[in-house]
Amino acid sequence: MGRKDKDKTEIYDGDIITVNVDFPKLVKFIPERAAFCIANICDLNNQDQLDIWMQPPISWWEKMDIDVIGNIHDNPELLNINLL
Repeated sequence: MGRKDKDKTEIYDGDIITVNVDFPKLVKFIPERAAFCIANICDLNNQDQLDIWMQPPISWWEKMDIDVIGNIHDNPELLNINLL
């Protein structure tokens, strides 16, 4: 992807990130958009009803305090994070 988190960890398709120490999100490459997009973990169950995927501009990746906390392969339990 070419993006890195605050600790210089590369961000990949399938990574789970937090933004500003909160707001866990899934990173996904969407071929139709030719871009890496993000969705809130808490919205993943609603993707049939609405488009939950956001395509942030490059400046967003540079400004935000992003931390890779895992990925869908090694840490599938992180997909169960539920923020109220």
